[in-house]
Parts: sequence; structure tokens; C-alpha cells
Amino acid sequence: MSPLYSGTETSPLTGILRDMIEKTVERAIRFETYMSLCLYHETYGYYRTSTKKIGREGDFYTSSYVETSMGECLAAYMLSYWSECSGSSAGPLHVVEWGEEKESLQPIRWMP
Repeated sequence: MSPLYSGTETSPLTGILRDMIEKTVERAIRFETYMSLCLYHETYGYYRTSTKKIGREGDFYTSSYVETSMGECLAAYMLSYWSECSGSSAGPLHVVEWGEEKESLQPIRWMP
């Protein structure tokens, strides 16, 4: 058991989930529904709260938070691939970075 959670506390989301389960004939909900509510509930979902998710004070680290080398390697590969496939005749290379908050590829400005 986590030292932060003794098993006796409940959050408002626990009550929402309990009510939802009790209203079903099977007294169960799909795992997909459970995870969706836990992560994305408009008020109590994990990704809807303002607490820090990634980094030393957060819940986990990702490679982009350790240092910039992952982004630099990825950018170098993308530039090489773009040059081999089409070169500058294809126009600019558009890169979309998705993830939590940090935008580690954004500072890389030498890409076309």
C-alpha cells in the first residue's frame, strides 16, 4: 500500500464511480469507462488537475525530461530522412510534437 494512500480515503471521483457502478444491472462498468473517468473526468481526472505530472516533483520522468539528447537525435534523424527523401524541393518539414507540457523539440531551430 502506498504511504500516501491508506485505503480509507476517498475522492469525489470514487463516489462518482461507485454511483455509476451501482446503477448498472451487472454492478460493473467497462475498464475503458473507468480509465477514461480516472484520467479525463472534467473536474477530478488526472490530466484535468493542475498538479505537476512529469519531473522530479511529478509522478514520472520521460526521456525528454532527463536531457535534450533524445530530441537532438530525433531532430538529426528527421533532417537526414527529409534530405534523402525529397530535399528542399518538398518545402518545409513540419514536425508535430505531442506530449506533456515541455516541448523539448521546440528549441531546435536549425531544421528547414
